[in-house]
Amino acid sequence: MKIQKGKSRIAIVGDTITLKFPNPKITRTIKGLYYAAKKGNLQKYLTQNEKHFRFSSEMLRGWFENLREWRLSQEFTDIVVPTRFSIFGLLNIQDTAKDVEMEYAEIGPALRGKIPDKVMLNNGQHTITGSDNFGWHDGKLKIRDYGELGLDFLLENYRDELREALAETMAKIQAR
Repeated sequence: MKIQKGKSRIAIVGDTITLKFPNPKITRTIKGLYYAAKKGNLQKYLTQNEKHFRFSSEMLRGWFENLREWRLSQEFTDIVVPTRFSIFGLLNIQDTAKDVEMEYAEIGPALRGKIPDKVMLNNGQHTITGSDNFGWHDGKLKIRDYGELGLDFLLENYRDELREALAETMAKIQAR
């Protein structure tokens, strides 16, 4: 079992099950709230939408990402490692995908020409370019960290292209 800390979540990775928890940055959150209140824009700070929601990047981002993974895992099990259970986004229980030896951003070339660069840049770039975000699951290369804001757009609009790129990358890795 190993513990992995990301920007917004903590994952406890076992042999078959991975537990994901939001990782609120309490000190930074308190400082952010303090400065927002001091400047008189606390209400704006707390009510902006998620894409421009600085408070969520400090405290709620991991929670939003867990909720997003739960929702997406219900529809895209051929592309993402399934999240089997979620307790209101406070705890996600996901299958463990085995690590895969993949060069940094190796899936990127397989996506070139399939998805416009601008779409990739604005939706899920962090996930797609990070080799640690992929793993082996049920004999396929799948995305195991898919809570990023915008990645849902790629999954919903470029499902076939992503599936094809994952298969091409898996074949390339297996051929080594």
